[in-house]
Amino acid sequence: MDAAKQRAGLEWVILVAMYCLAIVPDAPRRAERYLANKEYRSGLVRQPTVQRIGLAESLVLGKRSDTLFVDARPQAEFERGHIPGAVLADGALDERITTGGYSNIVVYCAGPGCVSAQAVAGRILEKHPISVVIYGAGFGEWQATGMKVTDIK
Repeated sequence: MDAAKQRAGLEWVILVAMYCLAIVPDAPRRAERYLANKEYRSGLVRQPTVQRIGLAESLVLGKRSDTLFVDARPQAEFERGHIPGAVLADGALDERITTGGYSNIVVYCAGPGCVSAQAVAGRILEKHPISVVIYGAGFGEWQATGMKVTDIK
C-alpha cells in the first residue's frame, strides 16, 4: 500500500477517534472494534464519494475556463466522438491537470450505469487537491439532447 493511502487512512482513524472521545462515552471500545475490522487491517481505503451532477450543472461548469472535462470511456469510443474540449483519461492526464491550472474536473462516461467515471475521479482525487464531479448521465445523454460533440469518425 502506498504512503498516501496509509496517511489518508490514519488521518481518518484519528479524526474518528477524536470525535468519539469528545461525544461518545464508550469511545475506546468503539475505536477498538473499528481497528479490529477486517477491512481496515487489510489496508483497503474506501474511495471517496464524488458528487454526481446533471446536464445543467455540466453546462455551467463547461463555460468556465478553469474546468476540464475528462472522458473515462475507452479510447476507441473517445475517438468516435466526445464532449468538445474533453481529454481522455489516459497516462498523460495527471500532467494535463497539473500544467493546465484547472480548478474543476468533470468526469464522464458512457451513461449512468458506467462505473469507470467513479474510478477515474478517485484516481484524480488521490493526486490533485481540486474539485472533481461526475456528470452522471454521461455522453449518452449529452449526445441524445443534441449538445455539440466532436466530429464522430
